Amino acid sequence: MLVNGTDVLVQVKNRTRHTFFTKHLQMASPDLTSAEWIAEAPSECTVAGFCRTVPLTNFGSVTFSKIAALGNKQGGTLTGPGWEPTPIQLVPRARRFFGDVNASASSTAGASPTDVSPDGSAFTVNWVANAGPAAGTTTTATTTTSG
Repeated sequence: MLVNGTDVLVQVKNRTRHTFFTKHLQMASPDLTSAEWIAEAPSECTVAGFCRTVPLTNFGSVTFSKIAALGNKQGGTLTGPGWEPTPIQLVPRARRFFGDVNASASSTAGASPTDVSPDGSAFTVNWVANAGPAAGTTTTATTTTSG
């Protein structure tokens, strides 16, 4: 992500497939106090707009690499000064609310992030067959500096 005043450039690169996604956004006041790298379960929605998370397929693992962030004028990797990484595990919900509100979850699959590499520039998210009940896999880096 690159921020120039109210212009925000977001770019995600898949270095395996050599593809990328870029989007320019205009924001009145971009929040630069945190950054997130997320692997999440897919959702499906009805035409009426009701959505549910579908069971997570066995994706093996995905590695986030060459990561860094800039926030509150404090740049660096996840282990750099002023940043604090917070890994969060993806676990399925105990109940689904789509169509039959009494339907039970059909999968216990989830995902779990590894520790951040010593230089703070990488981590991996691994698929887990039996993750237990709750919500999303992410690693968030929060800047602790004020600016």
